Amino acid sequence: DVCVVNGDITDSYSFSKWTKFENVSWAQEWEAVERIAGDICKRFPIVRMVTGNHDERLHRKLAEHIPPDHWEWIKEKVGSLDPIAVLADKHKNLTLSTRSVDGHEVAWFDQIGDVIFSHAEDYSSAETNLVPRKLDTYFRNFSTVLGLDPFSLIIQAHTHDLSWNPIGGNVLVVQSGCLCKTQGYQLRPRKLPNRPQQRGYGTFTMVDGRVHIPSVHPHWIR
Repeated sequence: DVCVVNGDITDSYSFSKWTKFENVSWAQEWEAVERIAGDICKRFPIVRMVTGNHDERLHRKLAEHIPPDHWEWIKEKVGSLDPIAVLADKHKNLTLSTRSVDGHEVAWFDQIGDVIFSHAEDYSSAETNLVPRKLDTYFRNFSTVLGLDPFSLIIQAHTHDLSWNPIGGNVLVVQSGCLCKTQGYQLRPRKLPNRPQQRGYGTFTMVDGRVHIPSVHPHWIR
């Protein structure tokens, strides 16, 4: 079995630019992240990890104060300051999902066989739900640039939504929900969210590099 952590194993709450409603230190959160990652790596022989936007919060915070040439020197002399890379160094069966595209490191999606795992930073209202179609269009148009193989299934995180969306008769896009508690900003009287987040995850069976579509199952945790 393979487990794909589709981005945001960290919240990086203390590094958020948004108003904070709780006191969560980075040390406290990192302790929990290491415990969760360790448990996943014990349960699954192969673990792949996509980088989510929350996983990049520490990097972005440091980049505000450290020039790019200094950043490269620090990585060379001290080691990675990327929390996800630290986890990969600690667990031998954990691999970071990353590829080089024209000299740029791209880590927000992965492909295994004909399945794409995506943590695209896109969102739409429950009424329109445009994300699935936008994802299909993007990956089709950029397939050569990104070096993609033909795909039949896209699993999208980030939206905290849970949905099953056939696109054009030959591609299925699944929004796989989230595994986190309700955030404080969702309970404030200003800028009311149009829906609560949907807790869940997805499973499927793959045979010879191809997904068995009837086996694709979004699990809703109520």
